[in-house]
Amino acid sequence: MKKRFYIATLSAIMLASCSGDDDVVGNAKHIPIELSEVEQSVNTAQKEFAFNFFNQVCLNSDEPNVITSPFSASMALSILANGADGTTLSQFKRVIGCSDIESLNQLNRKFSDRLPLMDNRVTLSIGNSVWLDKNYTATDVYVNTMRQTYNADVKEARLSSIETLNAINSWCSRKTSGLIDPFLDEPLKEDCHLFVANTLYFNGKWAKAFRQVKPGKFTNADGTISTIDMMTDEIDVGHSKYGDYEAISIPYGNGSYNMLVIMKSKGLSIDNIDYDTYKGIRSAMPGMGAIVSMPKFTVNQKFDIMASLMTMGLTDAFDDNKADFTNLSDNRLSLGGMQQAIYLNVTENGTEAAAVTGNGDPTSPGIEPKAFVVNRPFVFLIEELSTGAVLFMGRINKL
Repeated sequence: MKKRFYIATLSAIMLASCSGDDDVVGNAKHIPIELSEVEQSVNTAQKEFAFNFFNQVCLNSDEPNVITSPFSASMALSILANGADGTTLSQFKRVIGCSDIESLNQLNRKFSDRLPLMDNRVTLSIGNSVWLDKNYTATDVYVNTMRQTYNADVKEARLSSIETLNAINSWCSRKTSGLIDPFLDEPLKEDCHLFVANTLYFNGKWAKAFRQVKPGKFTNADGTISTIDMMTDEIDVGHSKYGDYEAISIPYGNGSYNMLVIMKSKGLSIDNIDYDTYKGIRSAMPGMGAIVSMPKFTVNQKFDIMASLMTMGLTDAFDDNKADFTNLSDNRLSLGGMQQAIYLNVTENGTEAAAVTGNGDPTSPGIEPKAFVVNRPFVFLIEELSTGAVLFMGRINKL
């Protein structure tokens, strides 16, 4: 009889927080991440995965607002892919977007090493954890890969116990700075023999804080109008128009990370966005000064992403009779479920003054700055500038 295991991705996002920089180590100015030709190919596929994953999660959700972390999901899937073989491994490769696991591991290792050090005004941390049930044996190759490539904690415990429940929740809370606590509401099932989790924590200060917060109106996707707190200021942004879409790119800290905010023309709702549209928006995005008004908002979600991954082509991993994880263990395994938990808080706070690289010059005196008002449904991305790595992606239809 096959033993099931549980996979989880947890992403805690605190945007533009008030915390100080005393304990943050990183670069004062943006230093691009250089990728080899092979890494560039895998990275492009990862971005395609990000949009496919986001759109599938949106299709499978009844919630008006959907926040995902494609980066966290991909990292967790990569951990699993290292244990897969045969057709199961082939499906992982197609869904994640890589021709071989070693290239994927190489890119993930580079991201894990470099992303936390991109900006000393942004705190970013990545955590991976593998929990093995007692009397359950993983292969030495798999355990070594997890430790050396993914810096994963590999622990042994009785997974169905209250003690393990508390230990997992404590680890998840610690890795997400207490924003996701608890993750598990009850102990894992008796037939769960492996628990895998990835956490991604992001705490970024805007390159320039929003100095005004005042009531504003937001037209929801269902036509209703909400009164919300709207952040407003004149700031330097990247700006783009592409077809029915208009977007701005708002930098954090030294500009290594940014929030890309995308809206359709007035009156048009936005449910998702595909990768080709994103590339069109990103192809020309000159810097400009703009009066930006956007909502303060908080979203806290936990949802199952198994159906989304199955629709994308990862089916055998969830099938007791077809799953092949022989590179992970000699025991027969199948994937019992996959969840993602997200905490998102967007506020006006941030660094009052900071250098921004690559966003153009401030608006010249005497020229009226353009106004960009986020007062209707929008899609946003939080991404790293040099690689375009999509850390977080969301759809806001109702506030």
